[in-house]
Amino acid sequence: DLGADETDSYPLTNSNLATVVDGKVGDAAHFDNQHMFNLFLYNSADPLEGKSDFTVSAFAKLDAGVTADQHCIFSNGGWGNGGITVCLNTHEWFFINVDTAAGAQDIGFNLASATGNASFNAYEWHNYAVTVKDGTTLNVYIDGALVHTATLNGAISTTNTASPFAIGTSFNGGYPFCGAVDIVK
Repeated sequence: DLGADETDSYPLTNSNLATVVDGKVGDAAHFDNQHMFNLFLYNSADPLEGKSDFTVSAFAKLDAGVTADQHCIFSNGGWGNGGITVCLNTHEWFFINVDTAAGAQDIGFNLASATGNASFNAYEWHNYAVTVKDGTTLNVYIDGALVHTATLNGAISTTNTASPFAIGTSFNGGYPFCGAVDIVK
């Protein structure tokens, strides 16, 4: 648990390039995908560092008409830097990159197939939750329903203190989100 709803309690300023919009509950951070570093950083030490059991969740929706492929909801690493990155894809895919003791691992699946909803719409509010148990089993829940389980190829690495916990982008500013993110926990 990251604590309080960071999109309501962390002040939005021009320096972090997010604007305030109506959220799922209260205010949400809106990211416009126009800036390379669309960062909205968690303002403390990485809350996942050293944990083998954790859940990270957020409400998110993409803006209509988005064309870029990957849109990171949140990240504290990935792609060989320790940690995890969780993204939506405009082609109705959900994508996770995790770093494990055995190296980086990509996990992706079609949202319509996984949810059993042929008309799944990533442009509407949904709750996306990723849980890791014992550092090796990853479960994905969408709107409270388990939709995907994966066995990681090694214990997840959450000890990279060089990567901040970021909302609305990957840890290094890549794959900026174009839409709104709310209630990150």
